[in-house]
Amino acid sequence: MGISQEELDQYVARMRSKFQALVEEAAALRGWNIVLCHGTGGELQMINSLGITRSCALVHDAISVTFFVPSRLTFDSVDELPHHLATNMLVRNDTSYFGHWCLEELDDKFTCTCMKREKISDMDVETFWKSINGLFAECDNLEESIYRNLPG
Repeated sequence: MGISQEELDQYVARMRSKFQALVEEAAALRGWNIVLCHGTGGELQMINSLGITRSCALVHDAISVTFFVPSRLTFDSVDELPHHLATNMLVRNDTSYFGHWCLEELDDKFTCTCMKREKISDMDVETFWKSINGLFAECDNLEESIYRNLPG
């Protein structure tokens, strides 16, 4: 005998409620700004120690939360993405614990974005915070390595 539709609906409602509570509690504890929060997603912003505003888009389904943190590395087309940057992102995908790099189209630009997916049922506010903070740090680290190696 499988799960009934009513049981599934109740589970989905509990996970949406848990997601909203995690967003609100993490924001309150860490001083993040909640730009948007609803049962299936949201967006948080914070200012890092360098004064850079970082945002994290959140997509929630009944099983997981996917975190997306865009970097400041943007390009008008995929062809403009430097080979060394693409290689660096692929290498970091293999060695980084905190997420994976992808290219995301945002505001008609191709943006290097770090993302991570976590199971919502196992998540507490500390793991929620660590997931976002790890992605923020990964963006900072990649940007720093790129800017440090620029000529001039």
